Amino acid sequence: MREGSVLILAVGGNITQYISSKESSIQKLEPASKELIQELIVGKDRSSTSLMLFENNNSKGVKVRIQVERIYEHDNIEQQDSSQVNPDLWTNLVKQIKQHENNFEGIVVLHGLDTMSYTAAAVCFMIRNLKIPIVFTGSQRPLNFIRSDALQNIYASISFAAAKCLGLQPIREVTIYLHDTLFRANRATMSSASSYRSFDSLNFPPLATIGENIDINDHLITNEKNSSATSYSFATDANIQIIDVFPGMSPRVIEGLIGDDLDLIYLDKLKAQARKIAMDNGEVYEETDANLILSELSDFMQKNNRAQRFGQIKLTVDKRKVIQTLSKLNIESEKKKLKGVVLRTYGMGTAPTHLNVLKALQKLVNSDVIVMNVTQAHSSKVSFSSDPVSLRLLEHGVISGLDMTAESAFAKMVVILSDHKNIEKGKLFCEEELQKNRSGEQSHSIINFHFEKGEITELSNENFAVNKLLYLEKGKGEKDIILQHGIGIRRDNIQLRLLGLQKTEKRGGVKVQLKLIRCDDDSQDISEGITILEAEVSLKKSSSTKEEIGTVNKSYDISEHWDKLFSRNATFYLLSDQGIKWTRISIVVYA
Repeated sequence: MREGSVLILAVGGNITQYISSKESSIQKLEPASKELIQELIVGKDRSSTSLMLFENNNSKGVKVRIQVERIYEHDNIEQQDSSQVNPDLWTNLVKQIKQHENNFEGIVVLHGLDTMSYTAAAVCFMIRNLKIPIVFTGSQRPLNFIRSDALQNIYASISFAAAKCLGLQPIREVTIYLHDTLFRANRATMSSASSYRSFDSLNFPPLATIGENIDINDHLITNEKNSSATSYSFATDANIQIIDVFPGMSPRVIEGLIGDDLDLIYLDKLKAQARKIAMDNGEVYEETDANLILSELSDFMQKNNRAQRFGQIKLTVDKRKVIQTLSKLNIESEKKKLKGVVLRTYGMGTAPTHLNVLKALQKLVNSDVIVMNVTQAHSSKVSFSSDPVSLRLLEHGVISGLDMTAESAFAKMVVILSDHKNIEKGKLFCEEELQKNRSGEQSHSIINFHFEKGEITELSNENFAVNKLLYLEKGKGEKDIILQHGIGIRRDNIQLRLLGLQKTEKRGGVKVQLKLIRCDDDSQDISEGITILEAEVSLKKSSSTKEEIGTVNKSYDISEHWDKLFSRNATFYLLSDQGIKWTRISIVVYA
């Protein structure tokens, strides 16, 4: 008889709780031990650790060994609630998965419903090249309630985890199973707080459904044969925040993220320590000392080399002792510095573009914080940036999250921005990694080829000014780019984005003629180049009022030129009949 084995990891939530009856006959909801969970699944015979499962017309059945482990042992129901979940738990869970992965055919994770989509999405990003199914499940009612959905969800999840030995196609990715449906974990979100059908995935179809039989949508499964070893990420310390836009949104909502509270805590502790040292030394600690600390350190906190700035602080107390005592606090403050923001916008990615809100967003971006745009809508995606509001957000440094859920975007940011190797490669690298489809969480990857800021000031004899842009990817053609990024280029959706266009001179009309020309082999003869774009753009003169946005953003579909864009040694030139400047020019590929 064929046999399988499934590990069940109990995290928390109703699905790990039960009603107990004491001598007083008062019923009490308590966390279930791993022994009790196992007993409820396989029966009261403590010597039995297996289930007999019948699937795929297998009349003899398949024996599946069950082993239950708890991530945490809590006696307190409050601590078992999934609202207590934080990224540290994700790390502990992944460590448990790594420890047991090679000993089981699949893993089932019992988790509370409220935060399941966050944890399951995080595991998607923390484990690459997964070799076994990992199925998350939960329940609306505790384990031994009458009408509980807990055991039925567990049994179905075990079937997916043990799919190989049951003769079914194994789904070697992280999934969520509830009621009768299996979802890709980083596509699912909670849609009902009380229904047994509590999750949905409106931007991506279910991977499988269960009725009398198990029906798997084979064409949606991504588990390709991959010889690469499974890799794990354990760091989850990046400080990521989620904010929603709303009518009448104040810029202070954004500005409050920039003023790091931990820096203020650090300053307060430094003042308290300075006061203590003064008292120990018999000195009088004047409030002017506190003001001096604040004024010096508020500037000091903006600098990169904090160690050098410390030596310049002048106090009447022993500043060296203060510095030595609080150096560890400084390190912790740096670790907790805000790294990313998930901005939940309206509809297809729009948000208030009042000048003060835009300035606050720009200030956030200039502070090396990555801001990712996802929609508040349950179904749909951030647009391909053809509308003026989306382009305005892009101009101010916001990147697109396409059709990711907010939970998936948050988990992705935590994982990628907690990796110090990514951080060392710079903010632009991290932005590019965040816009790539890593485990089916978004419909496309976005590859950006940026030309950055520039300006055209002097006209040539042909009444056109020329600015030589950077190489797209010097020495690389389409095949090289595919190999570098690991994905193919969608030739039906390539955009040219011109962001922050602005006139630099008063002469001439509002209409500006623009040309984008590509030349081969660093050619200086533009007349022999290939014209990618000819456009007439209406630009304002440089804004003379603080309340007016003086820039224009444009997006053009240049998909028909894909074969001309990705040739080796392509050099691009921008031509204009008037003086202009821009924030960024990009060729954007949806892959």
